[in-house]
Amino acid sequence: KEAESAPLNNLEHLHTFVVTGASGGIVGPILLDLAKYTQGTFYLLSRTSLPDPNDPDLEALARDRNAFRKALAERLYQQGERATPSAVEQKIAALERGLAAIKIIEEMRSLGAKVHYLPCDVTQPESVKEAVDQILKDTSSIDVILHAAGIEKSRKIETKPFEEFAQILSVKVNGFYNLFKAFESRGVLPHQVVFFSSVAGRFGNAGQTDYSAANDFLSKLAGVFSLEYPQMNCVSIDWGAWAEVGMASRGFLPELMKRAGIEMLSPEIAAPQVRYLLAQKKKGEVVVAGSLGVLETQRLEQECLNLEQANQLLANPARRHFLFERITGFKLGEGLTFEGELDPGQHPFLHDHALNGIPLLPGVMGIEGLAVVSQQMANLFSYNHRDYRIASLASIHFLMPLKFYRNQARKLIWKTQLTYHDNQLVGDVSLESTIQRYGRDPETMVHFTARVFLVPDEGRKGEIRSNPPYWNGSHQLSAEEVYRLYFHGPSFQVIEGVQRKDGKLIGKWRKDLPPVADSMTEWATLPMLVELCLQTAGVWEIGKTGVLALPRSIERLDIYRTSIPRQSSLFAEVEPVQIGDHPMRFDARVVDGKGKVYLELKGYQTEPLPYPVEPELLSTLTQWVQMPER
Repeated sequence: KEAESAPLNNLEHLHTFVVTGASGGIVGPILLDLAKYTQGTFYLLSRTSLPDPNDPDLEALARDRNAFRKALAERLYQQGERATPSAVEQKIAALERGLAAIKIIEEMRSLGAKVHYLPCDVTQPESVKEAVDQILKDTSSIDVILHAAGIEKSRKIETKPFEEFAQILSVKVNGFYNLFKAFESRGVLPHQVVFFSSVAGRFGNAGQTDYSAANDFLSKLAGVFSLEYPQMNCVSIDWGAWAEVGMASRGFLPELMKRAGIEMLSPEIAAPQVRYLLAQKKKGEVVVAGSLGVLETQRLEQECLNLEQANQLLANPARRHFLFERITGFKLGEGLTFEGELDPGQHPFLHDHALNGIPLLPGVMGIEGLAVVSQQMANLFSYNHRDYRIASLASIHFLMPLKFYRNQARKLIWKTQLTYHDNQLVGDVSLESTIQRYGRDPETMVHFTARVFLVPDEGRKGEIRSNPPYWNGSHQLSAEEVYRLYFHGPSFQVIEGVQRKDGKLIGKWRKDLPPVADSMTEWATLPMLVELCLQTAGVWEIGKTGVLALPRSIERLDIYRTSIPRQSSLFAEVEPVQIGDHPMRFDARVVDGKGKVYLELKGYQTEPLPYPVEPELLSTLTQWVQMPER
């Protein structure tokens, strides 16, 4: 459905295609789809030459396959060639591929495409250079390389000749290397590259060690190319099994797929996916498949990750964080699981964030944890040993408070899954916990979720500057007045005062704030400055609505600095935003007296508590909100 709805104007940049493995089974429907929607110029590279359309063998094959097979076997025998069933089938298969290629080319041309068929063995550098020279006589720009060449011969590794292993690897790996280097050496880089990989490369498959390795190499290469050639979009498609065409559609394989619970893709559904991915300029690795059946079972998952070694790295003091202690698992659909334990007896700040006597994990500490576990995963498993930093978080949701009942410790479960988009690592993260109630099975609760964006830490970050806020202490609500209402204790009393100015609120940072955690000298998300924004917004909201509320969501949080200099004058500038009948939201930023911006926050919204504020506590804030500015 997504492929069919891809806007046509997203394809206007696609004119010239170079396609390897152009006579392969699944390539045909894809070429027809691209030809229909682009009317581009296609250079089709294939190891075999096209047969003569007037070859009588093609006519005989199309008329009666069985009769032709018998006649071909007899002919081969009389010519002194091998006439085994396997040899006969190989020759018939070559004729069928050639016939299919002829038909595809005719259909593409009827759709308005220009098609050039070039015999080329991509494993041979000289053959590739000749083809590239011929292509560059016609054009100086290549929009897409579609590397679909590949062969597969399934057999157990102990019975597989090394030459066969090397051949299967070479078609995909050396094939692309030869083609890419031939273009690069002539000063031509494609704008987009599409690798045809396989779910066998993603999940592995019995008898396909070489085929899996070759495909997985291409998928890993797609990630590397996105970093090394940022001007070039590179995506690797892990294809599931296709019905009607392709390797998995032959013989008894469809029945085996059915028994394994693997859903085969129809060409009508699968072919447009390439167009969709090109239109969206996707990068990295993408699985395109139906139900994967046994491949989706979590077999050998824990063996995919050496937990002991990962936790040894995590024990490095530079990586420690009090919100988690260890990595406990890995699942394909969920990524890494980090766990830790928080005890109000060991972390007194939790008592400073207690509602009705029950300590709550502060939302800003939830944000910090969501960010840091993603950063840890990125840094632990970075392929090039580069470090990543938090650039921003989006779609932050505070779904359910995490409460420390009876002041007892709770286990925190952090789950993070990383993907790669537009030169950024993106982490989808959640904080969960379990609770055991008497007479019931343990219940899992999801507390916070977010999407975390990480970028390579290239040293000094660019400074964001603004005009410093105007603070004169007039029209101010004091900290004493604020914390008569707020439930926060000393370590979370971040406000020294709040001032109204030009329809905005300015919350002044309290410099002598007690440390939340003695072990922390640098934070990923500056949680206490985020808290300054939230509390400043909350002061105005309470005075305006008469309701005390907890955080519900934040649309986006951008982080520009990760430490707070001592004795700095810092201010949260908060702007209430009311759009129609929608709930109140706030935009905010933290800036110092010299105009340096520490963070920006967009679209903060709250969830009202179910009980009213005591009138005598509310009156001061109500009068302050209603009082004209001076």
